[in-house]
Amino acid sequence: MTNKLITMSTGNLLKHNEFFTEPLMAKECPGLIPLDVWLDDGYFPEPQPAELINMPVHNHPSTDYVRRHFNEPLGRYDTYYIAEAYEDANTMMGFKKDADLEEWERKCRESWGKNKPFANWKDYIKIWPTNVDDLIL
Repeated sequence: MTNKLITMSTGNLLKHNEFFTEPLMAKECPGLIPLDVWLDDGYFPEPQPAELINMPVHNHPSTDYVRRHFNEPLGRYDTYYIAEAYEDANTMMGFKKDADLEEWERKCRESWGKNKPFANWKDYIKIWPTNVDDLIL
């Protein structure tokens, strides 16, 4: 087997998505490719605070929400496969069970434009220890 790069237009991918996803996906979501692949690198030679090295905190809408509000067929759901993990690696995903989400939203709005997160943001977010080969849904 040789490694070859194939360049293909998005139009061809959308037209023939059953070859790149699966028949059910092509039937349920014609003209869509519901897949993004990203490689996020969080390595720094010296330890850094989470506020400086993490992806921004964000939420994705459910399929039901985007259908009702935007007439779109799919929500957004992230899956992470951990290919490499450094010492003390973690994934921040979801809220802690006892998180007060109204308070969270208020603090987020208050910190908007200040260019720094509010001090106790980690009190709300679930932090999962992360290792090589973890699959996080």
